[in-house]
Amino acid sequence: MPNLLRTVALGVVLLAGLSWSPAITSSINTQNPTSFLVAILRADGTLVPFAQYGNGGFYNPWPKPQPCPGCTDEIYPHSLGGLPRPWFVQGGRMPKRWYFRSPSGARALLKALKLAEVENHSEKNWVIRTDFPHQSVKRSHHLNIGVAITANLSIESMMETKPELAGFTSFIKDAFDAEETAKLEKLVSDKSPETASLFGLGFPESAVERQKVAKTTKFYRSESPIDGEYLYYFEAKKEYAIPRLSSSGPVSLYSGWAGVEARQGGQLGLIRSEIVFTDTDMKGPTTSRPLGILKLSGRTFLFVEEHGWEDESYVILELNGGIHRLLETSGG
Repeated sequence: MPNLLRTVALGVVLLAGLSWSPAITSSINTQNPTSFLVAILRADGTLVPFAQYGNGGFYNPWPKPQPCPGCTDEIYPHSLGGLPRPWFVQGGRMPKRWYFRSPSGARALLKALKLAEVENHSEKNWVIRTDFPHQSVKRSHHLNIGVAITANLSIESMMETKPELAGFTSFIKDAFDAEETAKLEKLVSDKSPETASLFGLGFPESAVERQKVAKTTKFYRSESPIDGEYLYYFEAKKEYAIPRLSSSGPVSLYSGWAGVEARQGGQLGLIRSEIVFTDTDMKGPTTSRPLGILKLSGRTFLFVEEHGWEDESYVILELNGGIHRLLETSGG
C-alpha cells in the first residue's frame, strides 16, 4: 500500500471518553502473563473468544478448515463459524473471569455465566454470556463494543474524535486526492480491465473534478501516547454523482493509520494507507473499526474489527515501525 512521507504541524486535542461505570476491579497487574484468551465483548454482554496469547504471540488454537473436494468457495484460514464445540473450554473448564476496560477508562471484572451459540451473519459462534449489563442498540445487527481478556491487563480504547482538527483534515484531504489520482492513473497506464468498469461507474476522469467532491471523514485516537506519539486511525469517503439510468454511483474509500507527536504543534506522519474503489451499494469493500490497544512486553498490539457486507473478522495488528497484520479470525 502506498505511504506518503509528508508531515504537517498539528496541535493535539484531548477528548474525554464515553461515560460508563461498572464494578471497578483491583489495580491493574503490571506483570507479563504467559497465556490468556481474547474475546470480543458485544453490547448484549456476550463474549466471543477469538484468539489466545502464548509463547509471546497470538494464535488460533483450533485446526484450520479443510477445503472440501470440488469446492470453489474461499476457505478462511481460521473461522469461528460452525465449530463443533467451544474451542475456549480448555481442560474441561470455561474461563470464569474476564477483564474489560470501557472507553471511559472504567475497569470491570466480568463473570462468565453460561455457554451459548449465537448468530453471526450467516454462521453460528460459540459464546459466553456474562453479567455485563445489557445495552440496547438501534440497529438490526449486534454491536461490538470492545475487547476483554482473561488476564488482568489494561486495554486502552481508541476514541472516536470529530474532524475539527483543521490541520489533520487538510492533510488527509490532500493525501486522499493524491493517492486516488495515482491509483487511477496506474490503472490506465497498465490498461487494466478494471479501468473501463470504474469510469463506466461514473468516476470523473479529471483529477480537478474529483478534488471538488466533499469528503466524509472519521478519526479515532489512542488515549495515551505510544513512543511519544498519539496513534490515529482514519477513514474518508467520496461519493460521486450517480450516472443516469443507474441505481448506484461510484465511491472512493480511503483509510489508514497516522502518528502525531504528543506536543503542541507536533508533526504528523502517515504510517499506512489504502484506497479502494467501489459503489454506493458497498458490497465489496471491508470497513474497519479499532477496538483497543494492548501494550505488553515492550510491544504494542491493536485489536480491530473488520466488517464486510455479509461477514466480520477480528484482527490483531502490531505497531512496530509500521502496521503489521498478525492474526485474522473470521466471525461469520
